Amino acid sequence: MKRNTHSAESAFRLLLTLVAAALILPTFARAARISRDEPPAAVQGEAETTVTVEDFGAVGDGVHDDAEAIENALNSGAAKVEFGAGKTYLYKKAIVMTASNVEIAGNRATLEWDSETPFEDWREMMIASWEPESPVTNIYLHHLNFLTPNMSVERVSSVQLLLFNCSGVRVEDCGFLITEGGGNEANADGGRGATNIWIYGDCHNVTVRDCALRNLSHASGSPVAGDPYLGAGGNVWVSGYTDANTPDSSISDISILNNRIEKSCHDESIAVWSAEAERILIDGNEFDIHEKEDGVLDYSDMIFTFGNLEGCAEGKTDTVKDVHFTHNTVRAESRNYLFLCGGGEGSEPVDISDNDITWTKVGSMNSFVGLVHTGRNFCDVVFKGNRVLLEDSGDSGEFYKLFSSRRTKVVGNTVTVNRQFAHICDLDDGAARQNDTSTFENNHFIINTANLGNYMYQGYDFHGNTVEFNAVSPNSVFTFYETAFSRRTANLSGNRIVFRGV
Repeated sequence: MKRNTHSAESAFRLLLTLVAAALILPTFARAARISRDEPPAAVQGEAETTVTVEDFGAVGDGVHDDAEAIENALNSGAAKVEFGAGKTYLYKKAIVMTASNVEIAGNRATLEWDSETPFEDWREMMIASWEPESPVTNIYLHHLNFLTPNMSVERVSSVQLLLFNCSGVRVEDCGFLITEGGGNEANADGGRGATNIWIYGDCHNVTVRDCALRNLSHASGSPVAGDPYLGAGGNVWVSGYTDANTPDSSISDISILNNRIEKSCHDESIAVWSAEAERILIDGNEFDIHEKEDGVLDYSDMIFTFGNLEGCAEGKTDTVKDVHFTHNTVRAESRNYLFLCGGGEGSEPVDISDNDITWTKVGSMNSFVGLVHTGRNFCDVVFKGNRVLLEDSGDSGEFYKLFSSRRTKVVGNTVTVNRQFAHICDLDDGAARQNDTSTFENNHFIINTANLGNYMYQGYDFHGNTVEFNAVSPNSVFTFYETAFSRRTANLSGNRIVFRGV
């Protein structure tokens, strides 16, 4: 398409830039649970210089392709690379940065992918080393907006910012926006849709903080695979090499702090998998996970995933250790699980504590539905001190299993249920029941809607809890299977079961 430089169009482009900036970085209040007094990462390039992307030929008018100029600036060896304040830089190919010790000062500029250019790769901007033993190090990226509009072109699989074999990277006060109008519908290779940030390979000491991450692509799957829910995208993914032919990955000290996160497409918002992953902190974020506005059912099966449910490729490592999901505010809609926890031998409990959660189960998928669901390998979860509201979506979906998990410690939570469901806890199979060590202690369950199951709780240790049934009643409160019950003595002490209006 031919573009002109008429003054009216220039004014219109300026208006669009301002609107885009407002969309990418919305104003919102968030609790400062993590200290904001830490200084930025020190960066010292090979030369103590500051350059601008304009020094290398970038225009920043939203018309010219500035990809090559930006890439050259980032890899120039300068200590600091600056973008022009408020400018829009169009780019039509992936920008790959391989230099270390660089501060990237965005000055509220916008990197905009050209929506008329088909993707030829799966990343848009990449900070990468091709050798895990020689990672890119010490990068401070701040105040830069990433805009990916209208994903309806072919080869839509993409990542706005891919961090590959990196160490010591801080991404702060940046905006990421993938707009509606596409997704996987045109993708002929069955890949995923678009993701804001992917931390991939061997990565250590990476922080994503005070950013707005918005994925509104509405991607709902790959028609090639015959499953409208197969592929899509997320907000922040953390993974090692997923291919069985590549070496194992080590990922550590990843912090996702105080971000405003929104998603309306299928797949996880936050996912950690296929690596030896440890010390992962997700704290103080605001999540808004919702359906697309036109009402098409493209809800996520799950929102947060830690470890592979059924394991990863043969011979690959998949362990998660010291993972904390804390002090977050979550408003989410999903067809299936809210938290899905897996992982291989050597994994440690996932800590899900002190969060405010409003969850609406939507759509018609009913099996294995759970607030927390675990796999059959590593399954340990600590779910503690959370305030949970389970809302009624008004659809025909049948029930929750609030916890479809084993080896789970559920302690000190307040859970209010305003829709029909089956069980507070249900274990999936005989083997899981026989080996279960779950504990439900000092929780408060408030049941305000019909309980459809034959029992409220199937497990072992359920003590010190309060369960209020308001105008509803289960057929039975506790159920035990003989093969499972014979292996342990259940602890059902100190519970308070209240029936009101029954």
